[in-house]
Amino acid sequence: MSASFVERVTFSAGLLELDLTDGRTAIGKLRFDFVRSFAFLKESDFWREMAGYETTELFAAEAAAPLVSRINKGAVLERVLGGRLNEEDPSFYLVWTADECFEVVSFSEPEWAPVSAGDG
Repeated sequence: MSASFVERVTFSAGLLELDLTDGRTAIGKLRFDFVRSFAFLKESDFWREMAGYETTELFAAEAAAPLVSRINKGAVLERVLGGRLNEEDPSFYLVWTADECFEVVSFSEPEWAPVSAGDG
């Protein structure tokens, strides 16, 4: 897995899209649909919570993919939003890049769309 950096974040009508680069060129787009909430986390503020995450890594077989995990236990946003999500039953995701760390609350699995050689 190579280092990835957030180039652009777009949120519109419940769709969160992240354009990622390797620091120089585009490597792909990460999409979350039916997003309920998302928050960028400062690692120094939430290191205790992050250390307690229980996660399942997604996209592990894809070399260019960013580190994206489903948070099975310990999500910061789950605690922050509290009982407001009890009836909704969303999934919580963690995205790590070289420059950012954030959580996403979504009702669908994220999609990774790598840039092919002809697209970049």
